[in-house]
Amino acid sequence: MKTASLQIGKWLNDEIRPNCFATVTFKQCKHHGQGVREWINRDIADNTCHELMQRCVRKFKKRTMGSDPQKFQWVTFIEDGKGSKRLHAHLAIHTSDVIAYDEFSTMFRDLCHRFDWVDDRIDLQQLNDEEDHRRVIFYCLKEGGDAFRPNASHLVLN
Repeated sequence: MKTASLQIGKWLNDEIRPNCFATVTFKQCKHHGQGVREWINRDIADNTCHELMQRCVRKFKKRTMGSDPQKFQWVTFIEDGKGSKRLHAHLAIHTSDVIAYDEFSTMFRDLCHRFDWVDDRIDLQQLNDEEDHRRVIFYCLKEGGDAFRPNASHLVLN
């Protein structure tokens, strides 16, 4: 792992303790009339992840009125999908104890299905311990530090 990726990984590992890990796969293209296709690119994926995060933050805040909304953290990584893989995003999310995993999972999946660019392949897993947290952060950085998308992330720094 390159030095920049290692530094980003260490920093994120210190700042966020994700309790959920999601992989969101994007459609390769959208079909418009007369055979015209609009192909996905990294900017579209970045914007989609940013909007998904914003919608999750708003829903989280509505469902957790009276608690600390700063507990919600979200870190986005986008992989280009080299070879036969599609463009996809890995999301490390900390929802705090204020919302149950099952409730968050349902909310997250419902929101994902509202986006034109998001494919049906959505994987969301609950994380249990410190080793899971570290493994997720460094797994997300396997393609390098530029996979980290700060504009599509919600970090509340200590």
